[in-house]
Amino acid sequence: MELADIIKEETDRLFIIDRECYIIYTGSSLDDEKPFIRIGNYRDLPAEIIPLVETIAIPDKAVGNPAHERFNIDVNHLTSTRFIGSRPVVTRYLDFQRLFGLDLKNVTIVDVEKDIPILSKEKLTSSRDAFIGIFYTNGNFRIIHEGKTIFDLNDVEKIAHDDRAIQDAISQAHRDTKKFTGSGIIVLDGNLLFYKKGYFTAYQFPERYLCDFAALSIDLQRIQEILQPSSNFMSLIRLLKWKNSRSGQLQIFCDDGEAVDLIGRHFANIRLTRKTFQGFSHDTGEGLALRNYPGTHNIEATYEKTEPLKKDISIAYIGSRSGIGSIIREELDGILIDYSVYEDTNLIFKSVSTPLAVIDDGNENFSRLRGERPIKLYRGIHYEIRWYNAPDEIFQEFPYLSSLSDITAALSRGDRDEIARLIAHHQMPDTVKDAEKRIALFNVISAMKTMLDITSDRKLAANIKMALLDVNSAIDSRDALGDNRSAFKVILAFLMGSIREFIVPAEGSAQTVVPVFDDIDEKDSEEYKRITDPKLREYYLRIIHDRKRLQNLLNLLKPSKEAETALGEPRELINRQTRLQPDEDGTVAEGSIRGENGKKRRGKTGVLILTAITACAILYLLAQWGINHYREYQLPKKPLLEEKQRTDLIKQYNIKVTDNEIFNYANKVAKRNGYRGIASSRIREKNPHWIYPGNKFTMLDGETVTVSEGDTLWGLSYKKVMKKHLAFYEMVSRIREGGKNEQDNLKDIERLKKLAFTEEHHRIISSLTEKR
Repeated sequence: MELADIIKEETDRLFIIDRECYIIYTGSSLDDEKPFIRIGNYRDLPAEIIPLVETIAIPDKAVGNPAHERFNIDVNHLTSTRFIGSRPVVTRYLDFQRLFGLDLKNVTIVDVEKDIPILSKEKLTSSRDAFIGIFYTNGNFRIIHEGKTIFDLNDVEKIAHDDRAIQDAISQAHRDTKKFTGSGIIVLDGNLLFYKKGYFTAYQFPERYLCDFAALSIDLQRIQEILQPSSNFMSLIRLLKWKNSRSGQLQIFCDDGEAVDLIGRHFANIRLTRKTFQGFSHDTGEGLALRNYPGTHNIEATYEKTEPLKKDISIAYIGSRSGIGSIIREELDGILIDYSVYEDTNLIFKSVSTPLAVIDDGNENFSRLRGERPIKLYRGIHYEIRWYNAPDEIFQEFPYLSSLSDITAALSRGDRDEIARLIAHHQMPDTVKDAEKRIALFNVISAMKTMLDITSDRKLAANIKMALLDVNSAIDSRDALGDNRSAFKVILAFLMGSIREFIVPAEGSAQTVVPVFDDIDEKDSEEYKRITDPKLREYYLRIIHDRKRLQNLLNLLKPSKEAETALGEPRELINRQTRLQPDEDGTVAEGSIRGENGKKRRGKTGVLILTAITACAILYLLAQWGINHYREYQLPKKPLLEEKQRTDLIKQYNIKVTDNEIFNYANKVAKRNGYRGIASSRIREKNPHWIYPGNKFTMLDGETVTVSEGDTLWGLSYKKVMKKHLAFYEMVSRIREGGKNEQDNLKDIERLKKLAFTEEHHRIISSLTEKR
């Protein structure tokens, strides 16, 4: 393939590679040094192109996601890249990067209003190899080459289906929905959305939510509050940008006032208010009261006058281990807990009578949670909370469940033949293939288990247990719903000290929404081809096509290895996008944005503050080190004797910190400090959670660590896990040395049991115990 095969005509110089990222090729040969202009940005911009971009255009109209700018620039070579646009606009854009730990105040800025003289119409049309960028005060931006328009932002936006257009469509389609007039919760990406009377309060915010909101019929205008225990705003930016475009309002509960102030300045059209998260108490005004358990990231939510009995229901949400003891001692109606926290604390809940629901937070071990208790809450399912005094109240409330009255009546009579007849159709082999039968089966099982919960009649209990043997009682709500989540909801029925689930149709059918995709991905190309709107179909397919064209061009250009390695870490950052107003005088500022022939403007080197990352970025380092290969972490200098003892102990017991141990520890620390963990099944994906120098992290042993430049949560976690290993094996050595009486040795073994956290540790304890 040659350059002429890719750039056949002038319009081929434009590459649309994401909803709001445009690349212009300005070169004339494969030897051009920096032949690209970029407008907007793209989280997964090919690394090879970054050192080849000379000009980054920042129009008055916000384009792209400013939080992703970190991954679209080479911070080591900023002096060879220039940001061009109106200085106030560019300055605001760069200043916003401080929210993500970037200091770009010294980058090269070309001010189109002062640094570039106004060009005449004749000069514009007679330009030859120069690429002329025209910045209009109404927010538009054009690039012209040899008299031909290569790029016109207004024209592109007419065919684009960007984040704002998608969210507009979702909001408009579901503005009048009645699905959320009651009380309930929705789990999205490990985050919770509490709703009451049609309005939502989000505990943090999911990174991917467009498809879920469209499927569940959620109007984004109904998001009123964000509970934000951490300063990681990555996943919130997309919503904020849309709220800003609609002059919406939002209340954020966050202890980082400086960050929220920066957000407020950047998204000036949002009516934004902030309250502190720690110790907050808030009434939404819609019958939902929320409060924080001080010193923790956990909260209590009280739904007032829930249907059908107008009973208040108070539940705690536990997202971190802190303060669990005091929570379980409260008189609550229920507890919601992230699986990652439950995994470490489940023994505490063995003797707790409060009904418990465990949330699928992405932890791969969630699938190990077996049995009917506790109940499991899955992503993307509409859960409605209701209070009942008897099973018949549930069945009478929903005609869809009316047949269950016959089954429970037969159970009460102990009529085995009638019971068998009523549930016979649920035993058919095609049950798992038929959605209606799966749901009916699930409800039958729930009805029988509900009866079992409340009965004190031994004969009835025996009848129910026998009946349960005749059906597949292992089915859960996710299995039952299958692909029908948008048309149904799950009733969380609080009844006699327990929670039972029943699946019923959701009120109102979802209105038609234009095709929604959280991200544009080549693997979804077949879905794009099925889009009925020809312009929209062509738009999505063009992006996939342009990405391939761009990659082919980059393969021809063959960037140097030095340029590639200078790019550093995997990309994805906390996000924010500006909406800037055009000037009132209607004038046009024109500026030359020449490609490789353009005059280069040099400035001071930008200083990157951001250094430390967690979760998946951590796993990027893992890839660098090599999966399953142990490398000793560089330790702080210690006295030689102490270091020798440590080294000897590691060698004696062949102590190795596994990647999985570090991953689990890092995720637990992230969760404890208000960051959302990431499932190991997604370790190849990018992770939005970053830590910065100066951040304070509370580790699992209670120590507060202040992040220093160069730290990663991976490295911090490695040291902590190694410390735990060493504490265990030091105790093993003392026990093996002997010299103590039997009683003291038994005490040491009990201490050793508390230090154990791997299967190998428990095998060693078993061998020590057997010898005694």
